[in-house]
Amino acid sequence: MLNRLNPRHALRLAALAILLPLAGTAAAQNVINISSWVPPSHHINTTIKAWCSEVEQGTANRVKCNMLAKPVAPPHQSLNAVRQGLADASFTVVAYNAEPMPTGMLLSVPFAMGPHANGERVSAALWTVLRPHLAQSGEWKGVKMLSTGAGSPNHMYSTAKPLRTAADFKGLKVLVGAKLGADIVTAFGGQPVVKPASDLYQMFSGGIVDASFNPIETVKSFKIDPFVKHATLVPGGMWMGFGSFYISDAKWNSLSREDQAVVERASGDRLSRRWGSAFDAEDRDAIELMKKGGTQIVTASDELMRQMATASAGIGREMIAAAREKGVADPEKVLQQLRAEVDRVAKP
Repeated sequence: MLNRLNPRHALRLAALAILLPLAGTAAAQNVINISSWVPPSHHINTTIKAWCSEVEQGTANRVKCNMLAKPVAPPHQSLNAVRQGLADASFTVVAYNAEPMPTGMLLSVPFAMGPHANGERVSAALWTVLRPHLAQSGEWKGVKMLSTGAGSPNHMYSTAKPLRTAADFKGLKVLVGAKLGADIVTAFGGQPVVKPASDLYQMFSGGIVDASFNPIETVKSFKIDPFVKHATLVPGGMWMGFGSFYISDAKWNSLSREDQAVVERASGDRLSRRWGSAFDAEDRDAIELMKKGGTQIVTASDELMRQMATASAGIGREMIAAAREKGVADPEKVLQQLRAEVDRVAKP
């Protein structure tokens, strides 16, 4: 049959015979468009890319990731953006979220995780201890949570003078990520400026703030080390940020059961631990960076710890009460379980 055709037609048919299988392969590929609001070199992106590689290899490239060049929404709108289909996946720091998320904020109850808290230890506890309560609360409707993770513990940084007592905060403009930090700053006579960590460089370089409460890793990842002259480290941190990496229900349901299984194997506890350990590694690097730059680093005194605990007690009670209203029957018990797991993991 082919021999009877015009040579040009024969060539076209031959080309189609080659291209049609390729077109079928492309059509079968499912692309997850991921929105990230941290800088391209940030370790969160590195962690997500490692997850992507596992997913792509495990699905024989049936599922591919596409890290969008720009975020589709600012940090506090990322969850809604995924729900609305502007991206297929993203991550949220609960403290920044536009909607109140009291269950996730349990992790941020001041000083609740104890002196041994770090990213990996707390992340190891989150997936098994806190995740079931998050599913019950309805706060994550419209998305499937792929992992939960803790950021680095929050500490204190300033440009002009050390922060050793409550009196040192008087008159300072202090960048904080959420209300609980704002309460402490206000109680100490400072002026809180509530902004996400992604605004740190702008706030410090522009001289808009004098100090901040934020994780150690942000000194490096957001390049504020030239401005940080003093750091006050709190054993275990003042509080920790709760993060979650999620995918829209629509995108999840578009994956085959086989590919969903691959995604789940790369997610969950495995991704949570990877998330937390990446923060810990960045913390160590940031401390070395500050030392090399001449930043004066001190440990918070027992007196300052007592002052901060007193100033933040009210917001801690509010967080626990809000979690109870969201369906967590015994928030205090959940916090005890998280703390116990952190202490267990910390043992040599």
